[in-house]
Amino acid sequence: MEKWMSAKDKAAAIRSILKGKGWGSKEISVRSENFSMGSAVNVTIKSPWIAKKVVEEIAEGFSRIHRDESGEILSGSNCYVHVNYDSTMMNAMYKPVEEKIAALSVGGYLVIHGMQVARLAPEFVVVNGENAAGGIGITPKIAKDLLANGVDVITLGNHTYRHREVYPYLDEEDRILRPANFLRSQPGHGWCVVAHDGVRLGVVSLSGNLFMNAGRPAFSEADAALHALRDKVDHVLVDMHAEATSEKVGMGWHLDGKVTAVVGTHTHIPTADARVLPGGTAYITDVGMTGPRGGVIGVKREQALEAMVTKMPVHFQTSTEDPWLNGVLIRAEQPMRAESIEQVLEPATGIS
Repeated sequence: MEKWMSAKDKAAAIRSILKGKGWGSKEISVRSENFSMGSAVNVTIKSPWIAKKVVEEIAEGFSRIHRDESGEILSGSNCYVHVNYDSTMMNAMYKPVEEKIAALSVGGYLVIHGMQVARLAPEFVVVNGENAAGGIGITPKIAKDLLANGVDVITLGNHTYRHREVYPYLDEEDRILRPANFLRSQPGHGWCVVAHDGVRLGVVSLSGNLFMNAGRPAFSEADAALHALRDKVDHVLVDMHAEATSEKVGMGWHLDGKVTAVVGTHTHIPTADARVLPGGTAYITDVGMTGPRGGVIGVKREQALEAMVTKMPVHFQTSTEDPWLNGVLIRAEQPMRAESIEQVLEPATGIS
């Protein structure tokens, strides 16, 4: 970069760097302005899936601020570079979301938490959308919404077939998975491969057999999935959707050293056992539930309590109280080896 550049030139240079990373004007706007005491370049991020810190690292080298010996900013010929998320996008994401919670609950709530996810700067985003449609199952519309907003793969579970309209979509869309150990006659498929910047991630969905209704054994199906993915992927993430903690722990040990990560889902409650197993596989028994913590595993607590106390049928509705993001961040440098696994447990700031 030259010693002196106009704000307009700096804006053009920043645009060029961003374009090289695949971000055009639709994703990030870069504008320059001049005023009496200096100039500025305003960088506006329009996508919640772009990490602000990454853009700031690119832009900060173009800032030019003169200071005196005490550190005070001198007036004249300064060029300030500001990086911010688009306010319209933020307002749209953080508006009252009762109906969105009902529509997207558990896994789909990652869309609402786009800012938190962007801050973590993940290469891949995998969500369990098992309870995305008002707390039970998923619909094509919700799945498309998730996939259009930065989600790479959606896994499912025992509520896969709750909404009949999703049956054809499970066969049509590669990136939505029902458990691989369901019967082969049932709609859908159990694994897929997605890629970013030359890195290939295989995702496998499994259902437990204890207290569940999967048609085939989970352990042998896991082996079959890995055989099918052999030489086609750099990393594999397995979603073990199961009731019994023993079955999840067993799957972790069974696949240790064979896959990058085994993460458990289904119980809606995050467990405190996130770790990298001796063979290099990241493991957690349950990542928890992205959704309202103020209810009973997502249901309005007064309705859940009524059912428990009276032992009578009660129509359940999705709670909207105290929404949280639950998940894990897995770092992996070498193929099929995790460096670390970090739990993400964050309140939904700005949502009421």
